[in-house]
Amino acid sequence: MGKSDRAALLIHGIAACPEQLRGLAEYLAGHGTECRAMLLPGHGRCYRDMYDVTWRDWYAEAEREFQELRTGRKQTSVVGFSIGAALAMELAANHAVDRLVLINTPLFYFYRFLPQRLMLEILNLLTKEIRTFAIGGSGRGLIFPRIPVRALYTMGQLVHRERKRAGEIGCPTLVLHSTHDLASRAKSATHLMRHLASTEKKLVWIRDKNHSILQGKHSNKAFTKIESFLNSRAVSGSDASKPSQRSKR
Repeated sequence: MGKSDRAALLIHGIAACPEQLRGLAEYLAGHGTECRAMLLPGHGRCYRDMYDVTWRDWYAEAEREFQELRTGRKQTSVVGFSIGAALAMELAANHAVDRLVLINTPLFYFYRFLPQRLMLEILNLLTKEIRTFAIGGSGRGLIFPRIPVRALYTMGQLVHRERKRAGEIGCPTLVLHSTHDLASRAKSATHLMRHLASTEKKLVWIRDKNHSILQGKHSNKAFTKIESFLNSRAVSGSDASKPSQRSKR
């Protein structure tokens, strides 16, 4: 059987692995989109491997995977979850991505009143590693039990960069976001919708507080929205309601 004309590169979140995207990959494959769920450098074996990598290493691998995947295909999309979404943004700003899906992109995260960079600098003075969050729906074995603070710091550098690069992304884009995400504030999604240069963009709110919506109770809704977007020719406006006032943080 020959390869599909449509393909999608799937990029997982920080301290996680491609298994995080298995359900989505299988769903999309069943609807005609060939998927490649890549492994970010420093991930997959031991959290200590993350000490030696930066976001530029993650991006270089994502770029290599994308270039290889799109060869000979009519449509190559990129789907990113969490920090994988920030990397997907960098790809779309630098290359001709056909369709882009951003899931719980952490452009604004942690605490509302404490600057992220300052918080990470303080944290780095106190400890070199921290426990990862018990993120709802993540599942045992999907994320490392600990993460180096320096990995969070390089993640913060990428996030700060992507806030400014949204205006350079002109490809059709679907934004999915949890209304009360504990790891990525709802402000991230509204920022994207305001600043993305694409004339074809759509925002879908998932009414949940969990970050890992691809494993949670709303996973089927997320899968169908993503599949419909990747296989459609045009998208206009947003069919989603706005989050509640509590979620606008």
